[in-house]
Amino acid sequence: MRRQNPSLFTFAETIAKYWNMEGFSAERQEEFKKLPKISFDYAIMEHAQKVLVSDANFDWDDIGNWNAMRNHYEHDDVNNVIHANAELLNCRDCIVFSHDKEKLIAGIDLNGLVVVQSPDATLVVPANSTAKIKELLKQLSAKTEKQKFL
Repeated sequence: MRRQNPSLFTFAETIAKYWNMEGFSAERQEEFKKLPKISFDYAIMEHAQKVLVSDANFDWDDIGNWNAMRNHYEHDDVNNVIHANAELLNCRDCIVFSHDKEKLIAGIDLNGLVVVQSPDATLVVPANSTAKIKELLKQLSAKTEKQKFL
């Protein structure tokens, strides 16, 4: 990691050093936001030499996809995964996620949607379109940059 992606290495080393004392502080969160948006595979492994591989006895999942939430949270009898203050009526195959337990997310007659609520935005996307979230983030980033100059 030190050789392939020095900025990622420095960040990981800092996190390891201070994790028990301060956790993921606001300062570390800002540093994390500045890291290149690249998977570990591309950032490190594709250019690595003399890689040692070992069998591991644990489950693996690509948590870079909202649909992976189905593998980590319980679902109800109609396959809704709810990790939020939510009330759903006649909804199935949905993922509803929020850390804000005060604000209610309500849905009626929804099928196959992912709803994610953060402090500053709410995302609603068909589960089969979650791969397009990166495109939307680029679009939002470009819009934000443009607004800085207006």
